[in-house]
Amino acid sequence: MAVKDIADQIRQIAVEYAVMYVGDRAVEGVPSFDEQRHVWRVPILCRTSRGILLAGEMQIDEQLHIVYAPTKEELTKAVEAQLERLPYLVYATREELEAAGFEPVTLK
Repeated sequence: MAVKDIADQIRQIAVEYAVMYVGDRAVEGVPSFDEQRHVWRVPILCRTSRGILLAGEMQIDEQLHIVYAPTKEELTKAVEAQLERLPYLVYATREELEAAGFEPVTLK
C-alpha cells in the first residue's frame, strides 16, 4: 500500500476519534511515522477563537490500531493552558488601554 494511502487512513482514524471523543472543534494534523517506535504520530489540534492550537498527539500502530490517544480532559487542559499564555492583540489608543486597566505595549 502506498504511503499516501496509509497516511489518508491514519488521518481518517484520527478524524473519527477527534469527532467522537473531542468534538467538532478538534482536527487532526499531518501524520508522521516514528521509525524508532514503529507508530504513526498524529497531532490533535483544536480550533479556538484565538487560532488553532496543538492540544495533544495520538499514536497509531502499523496495523492501524490506536496505541495512545489523549482524553478530552487532557486535550482541554492543554488548550486552556496555552490560551492563558497567549497574548492579546488589541487596537486602541494608549489612553483607552490604560483606562481599561491594561499595560500597553507598542509594536514597531
